[in-house]
Amino acid sequence: MIPVAIIDWDGTHPGTRLHNFADFLWAFVHPALYGEGEPAAQMLRVAADAYGWTGPGLIDAMLTIVRNFATGFEDNPGALDWALAELAHMERNANLFRASLAT
Repeated sequence: MIPVAIIDWDGTHPGTRLHNFADFLWAFVHPALYGEGEPAAQMLRVAADAYGWTGPGLIDAMLTIVRNFATGFEDNPGALDWALAELAHMERNANLFRASLAT
């Protein structure tokens, strides 16, 4: 069996192609899992190439998604700490990720 789609029921709503792909990258490629720097940038590049993405704004859209995600955990300190660490990772590596996608 070959997967042909990913269905994510959390926060389901219509979105732009940019937002949907950025959400997919953060949720399923999840750059923080690959550590700092180049390994995470390379995984984003591989996913963008496989998808055929050539447009601008992908990393900024991912940052917006992670910022919005982090706002949902004010009453759960453990989850909030995790979400803020995810955001910090994206912010630290954003310029590298942008450069990787620009090549």
